Amino acid sequence: MRIKNELAKFVDKEYVSDSMEDRVKYSRDFSLLSPGVPDAVVWPANSEEVSKIVKWCNEKEVPVIPVSSRVHFYGCTIPKEGGIVVDLARMNRILEIDTDNRLVRFEAGVTWGQLMEELKKKNMRAIMPLMPPAERSPLTDTLEREVPTNVVYDYGEPMQSIEVVWPTGEIFRCGSASVNGFPDSKSRGANPSGPGIDFYRFVQGAQGTMGIVTWMSLKIESIPRIDKVYFAPIHDLPYAMEFLYRILPRRIGQECLILNNVDLTTIIAEDMSEDFDELCAKLPPWTLILVISGLLRRPEEKIAYEENFLNQVIKNEFPKMSLLDNLPGFPGLGKKLMPMLRAPWPEGKTHWKLRLKGGCQSIFFITRPNKA
Repeated sequence: MRIKNELAKFVDKEYVSDSMEDRVKYSRDFSLLSPGVPDAVVWPANSEEVSKIVKWCNEKEVPVIPVSSRVHFYGCTIPKEGGIVVDLARMNRILEIDTDNRLVRFEAGVTWGQLMEELKKKNMRAIMPLMPPAERSPLTDTLEREVPTNVVYDYGEPMQSIEVVWPTGEIFRCGSASVNGFPDSKSRGANPSGPGIDFYRFVQGAQGTMGIVTWMSLKIESIPRIDKVYFAPIHDLPYAMEFLYRILPRRIGQECLILNNVDLTTIIAEDMSEDFDELCAKLPPWTLILVISGLLRRPEEKIAYEENFLNQVIKNEFPKMSLLDNLPGFPGLGKKLMPMLRAPWPEGKTHWKLRLKGGCQSIFFITRPNKA
């Protein structure tokens, strides 16, 4: 009760709980790691409240576990040593959508479903990983460096600037968002390095251990006017990798991914209990999915240029590659899959990663394809 009373000094008492029912909700995720129960849960409404909570926990040496998502796969939000779960779900405002600078700035509690719906109204979209849960936080995915399906964009990386609360309680802005007058300054937070040291690298991939990120800005893209999706059944994975090494440096395609037959089945199966075994056996071991797109300017010419390049590369250098409008034996798959690649996985529907076994342990790494 003491911890609850202390936290109630920083937020309204209705947003603090030490009930076993609430604590158990945060004791595990969809990973295979052992559960752990926090001592209390607190739901702050803004950065100032987060700062006060973190400062108190630091002074009292109480573990802090930040949560900015409804869905977790890595075990990084499990309170292994008890402590305080700081759930940022109430901080769910989209602060601005700047179409001229192709930026969106949003708080940690915003979900993929919420973000994509608002961007669509502006004819824009976010660069995102493969069909993330609608309830999951794009801020979480970006910090954890989930690999996006888009391989072509006009900047170093989607994340541009962040606000972070350090363990001392200090509120700090990284990148060009740190200049005086933000967000009304000319910089608009459009450079992650900004003036001085690029502190944003300090928190990327740290999974909340270095500080609590309260908002971030991401680069966004316009929704293409024309899309064409191609499939290639893959039986020789190194050969397919060499093909990608040839085309991707030429900035061919938008979405580009290779899925094994198990993952692709969990995505496209209507009924897992009835369809899984048949679909999995029918699919090739690997499938390359490549989307070429025409954006706002001369979309037809862009499509024609990329198709011509692909045809020449296949004809002259990779004759064993076959890029097809549809995967053999799966008519209409392109039409079904294309909108799925640009949207989060539907809320309320078991996520594709969980459809086979009900849970999964994500093993995440970034490397060159030929070392995967």
